[in-house]
This record gives sequence, C-alpha cells and structure tokens, in this order.
Amino acid sequence: MLSSTGVKSLIALMLGAVAVGAQAQSYAGALVQMSDYNNDRVCSSYGVSNCDNKATGYKVYAGSMLSSSAGVEAALINFGKVKGDSREEGLVKSIVLAAVLKVDVFRGLAISGKVGVAATTAQVKAGGADDDEQHPSLYLGAGIEYPIYKTIKIVGAYDFTRAQLNSQKFSVSSFGLGAQVDF
Repeated sequence: MLSSTGVKSLIALMLGAVAVGAQAQSYAGALVQMSDYNNDRVCSSYGVSNCDNKATGYKVYAGSMLSSSAGVEAALINFGKVKGDSREEGLVKSIVLAAVLKVDVFRGLAISGKVGVAATTAQVKAGGADDDEQHPSLYLGAGIEYPIYKTIKIVGAYDFTRAQLNSQKFSVSSFGLGAQVDF
C-alpha cells in the first residue's frame, strides 16, 4: 500500500516538476493501462500454482519540457491487481521520476523516451501471508502523443520496471492509452 509519505512525496515531485516548468511547457495526464506481470517464480515461492499475469491499471503523471526536446516527469503507476487460483492477490505500484527526450515526427505527432528511477512497491496476499516490499528500480518508458485540440493530446505509453517479493525479482510492464493537457 502506498503510504501517506509516499503520496506526499509524489505530490511534491509533481508540484516541483510543474514549478520548474514555470518558464517551460508543463503538462499532466492520465492513462488506462494493460499490464503484464512476469511473476511465475514469485507465485511458486508462495505455493501458488496458477497466477494471472495480466491486469488493468492506470498511470497519472505531470512534467515539464525544459526545452523542445528534453524534460522531467513524475508519475504514479498502478500496474493493477493479479489473482491466483484461490484467493491470492498481487499488486505493483511505482512512484517514478524520469528524464524525458521527445522528438516531433510529423504535424504534431511526437514520440518520447523516458529513463529514471522508480520507488516500486510490490504486495501479495497468499496462503496467510500479507507481504509488502518496497525497492528502488530502474524505470524505462516510451510514449507517443498527438494533439486533438490546442492543449489536449491523445497519448499512448509503454512503461517497464522491476519489483521484488520474497527474494524473487520480476518485471512488470504496461501499454496504456489516455489524454494529456498542456499548460
């Protein structure tokens, strides 16, 4: 579970990103994402033989482009809940701070690459266990955006990070679709 300190940190990061962008192009957005958990070893370490590895999650983010091609972004990513064959549940959340490189391709269509650090929290409820571990991890992302109105864009994103539970590291990634507003 994301602690109140984690939420406060995310809000501070987002406000900081917007404040830095007072002279730059600031933005905020949200996406619905389809996530893929590479969690087979984690499931077996908890004695669960059949785990979902697909989930629906979301991403909320804010950032600033400090130049036409470089910026900074903060995000909260909830990769969604996966379930086991009985009552087991797993969830991964990340608070991300990333550098953004963006390239305009054609008539407003732009692509971006992101690299940063994620404070990743993995949770599981299985067989009487209620584990929760938080670790820093590398974050990688890619995005595409297209303006549909002056300050509104349709966005697509790919996000990747790693998490750890019960001494087992695993990757989690997602593809998402959403909207972004420029300030």
